[in-house]
Amino acid sequence: MKLHPKTDRIMRKVGDDIRTWRLAQRLTATSVADRAGITRVTLRAIERNPGTASFENVMSVLAVLGLDEAVGAAVDPTLSIRGQTILTAAARKEI
Repeated sequence: MKLHPKTDRIMRKVGDDIRTWRLAQRLTATSVADRAGITRVTLRAIERNPGTASFENVMSVLAVLGLDEAVGAAVDPTLSIRGQTILTAAARKEI
């Protein structure tokens, strides 16, 4: 599947950022892969472009790196102004 160029750039940046987090914590690819329950090949794929891996595997790596809760918070609509606005508008239309 061909991604929109913007989405492709974001996905590659996320992969780079995952690698940066791993290296900053001085974790080897082997140790992160083992702790995430995936292969080193899968981890390398995630670090290159997380869109090539399952969401479950990406989240497992993020959990090892201590980022899973931050990602969960990032997509929680109740924790952003935009999300709260959309939820409020949706609720008003239901009344």
